Amino acid sequence: MAELDKQSNSQVNVMIKKQIGMTLVSWMIVATFLGGVGLVVLKIIPAYMNYASVKSIMDDLARDDKIKGQSPKGIRQMLNSRLEVNDLKTISRDKKAFKFRKVDGGYALVLTYEERENIFANLDYVVVFDHEVELRTK
Repeated sequence: MAELDKQSNSQVNVMIKKQIGMTLVSWMIVATFLGGVGLVVLKIIPAYMNYASVKSIMDDLARDDKIKGQSPKGIRQMLNSRLEVNDLKTISRDKKAFKFRKVDGGYALVLTYEERENIFANLDYVVVFDHEVELRTK
């Protein structure tokens, strides 16, 4: 009897050692999860790249000497042309995205916009961006 117990214990130990690891179903669950995260990341990255481009354009505009003496309308035309060159037409068409506020020595250009995009089915994401630069026009 004791010999049978030793034998069955050794068989159980061998079975446990052979069964270490994830099953196919576990791998499929992990792969699905990682695929979903990858999909979300791939969908959101362009929004952040667009924001980085707009932010760079605004910062360059603040350093540009051509804005001296310009009105908000003239500055907006300069901004829109730079946005069009960088293929950011959706942002340049949004009249509420850019606002001017009068400050000492010029204007503050304030960007506030959100990007909405469909991930799949009825699942969307929304990212909101804000940036402000001071434009010395005097």
